Amino acid sequence: MVSIFTALKEGTSFLRNRNIDTPRLDAEVIMAHILNCSRLHLITDGERALSDDEYAKFLDHIGKRAHGMPVAYITGYKEFMGLKFSTGKGVLIPRCDTEIVAECAIDICKRIEGPIYVCDVCCGSGAIGISIAKYVERAFVTMIDVSKAAADAARENAALNGVGDRAYVIQGDLLSPVAGRKFDIIVSNPPYIKLADIKFLPVDVKDYEPLLALNGGADGLEFYRRLCSVSLECLKADGNIIFEIGYNQNKDVKDIMEKNGFSDIEIYRDLAGRYRCIKGVK
Repeated sequence: MVSIFTALKEGTSFLRNRNIDTPRLDAEVIMAHILNCSRLHLITDGERALSDDEYAKFLDHIGKRAHGMPVAYITGYKEFMGLKFSTGKGVLIPRCDTEIVAECAIDICKRIEGPIYVCDVCCGSGAIGISIAKYVERAFVTMIDVSKAAADAARENAALNGVGDRAYVIQGDLLSPVAGRKFDIIVSNPPYIKLADIKFLPVDVKDYEPLLALNGGADGLEFYRRLCSVSLECLKADGNIIFEIGYNQNKDVKDIMEKNGFSDIEIYRDLAGRYRCIKGVK
């Protein structure tokens, strides 16, 4: 029989030899998923022997990770803003870098009186919009994505996190499904990778995550242009638009926003010190 400690050591070594960036963390997350426990429990109960079935599952999942499959696709979920999100094939995996975007929106919500109407465009799993609804009880969030897989995942995640009554999902292209409506905040993590750069992304991104959620066109700015050109009509007076941006896109996106009539533009860095979020006012 193999103990938790021994299996983790084996899995970590295997992943390290396959040049996985975070071998120990990945092995622990996979083990915790199989045992349905916390990572802390792996330490306190590390001498426990795994059943043959548990060990076989662990080796199978470690093998998938070694070949590049993201941990979130292996386990079927990812944590974001302290919440649990279901993640499956065809849906972009939420990143902790994106939390600054949700935090920016939540901070703005605190300064708005009464009901708050938010639109999360290119919502993916719903991580941003659902986080806003979860932490701002007065927020009513409409989430939009052109992908059926993403729309289905966002709907599932809204229910999973107990905000299905205030976080609605529409499958459609950008803001076209809500034409004529007015929002206090429009927030978006659009596709922003240059098409020519996608082939240089890590294997666990380029070979597994949906191209639709990555491809920002020839210069990576296509969706910023499209969204900025139509967002003013869907924002209330003094409404805010918030984007996630690539680390080197701050000047270009700021220019696009200004040309489309947005002012009071602010740019925020993520925990790694990289430009990650930009906000403008109608």
